[in-house]
Amino acid sequence: MSKMGISDAAQAVTQVTGAAIEDGKYLVVRGLGDRYSLSLLDGIILPSIDPLRNSTSLDLIPADMIDNVIIRKTYTADLPGNFSGGLAEVSSKSMPDEFYLNAGISLGYNTNATFSDEFMRDQTRSDYDWLGYDDGSRALPDELREYASFIQSGDAIGTATLGRQPGNVAEREAINATSKAFETSFVPEQVSPSLNQGVDISFGDRFDLGNDKLFGLNVGLNYGRSFSQVAEGQFNTYTSNTNDLGNFVPNVGRLFDLNESNENVETGGMLGLTFQFNPNNRFTLKNLYNHLGSYSTTSFSGVYP
Repeated sequence: MSKMGISDAAQAVTQVTGAAIEDGKYLVVRGLGDRYSLSLLDGIILPSIDPLRNSTSLDLIPADMIDNVIIRKTYTADLPGNFSGGLAEVSSKSMPDEFYLNAGISLGYNTNATFSDEFMRDQTRSDYDWLGYDDGSRALPDELREYASFIQSGDAIGTATLGRQPGNVAEREAINATSKAFETSFVPEQVSPSLNQGVDISFGDRFDLGNDKLFGLNVGLNYGRSFSQVAEGQFNTYTSNTNDLGNFVPNVGRLFDLNESNENVETGGMLGLTFQFNPNNRFTLKNLYNHLGSYSTTSFSGVYP
């Protein structure tokens, strides 16, 4: 793989006929999207950090930690049955052949978002937003739990109606307490996002402990931050209706101009530890961690009859 300039499992998959990668990370086999595909690491199904996708991010696995990649296009009895497009079976190395250290930096430009003056962001920011984590700044106020029976689901409309009547003190207290509990601004701020950025590093080595005992270490870390924007979009709703002739005539429900700004931060790591007792026996521990932090700000303006 190193001779072909492959840096991760996602790039390795693209060398197989009939297999491709979407968005630089998601598996596509025979034209079927990641919904119909699956990825395994050493025989274990890799979970996805995106609830709307079935396949995991294959760019998390550095090429230096890969022994081989096999693309399965048909079912066999030893494979999971919940795929119809294809399956990527990644086998990782347990013992490095020698010391290695690789690092990479990537930059990207999004024509809709990068350096845009219309990019929106929530005014409430966490100290760890750049890592994809929240420090509690966006936690729901305690008042929402205290008055949950008044404001949850359809109860909020009834509470607002009853709160206008003089004798309903409890409803008015619920309205006052929950409305004042939000100290953050609901008005987004305009910022100019930077370039999309990514950093990855992988290293490993083997250590001779004597008497045929070896210890192997494999570590892979990655970080990515990207921005996207939908400017001058449309969000409209209609209800069905018929005229006097029985023809379908849509009634306008909502006519909105839409502006949506998104910031996604991905952090991940892979760790492999191997202790070899002798040439025929070894103990291996492997761990994969993946995290996605997504921040979305949407603005609607228009007619809501």
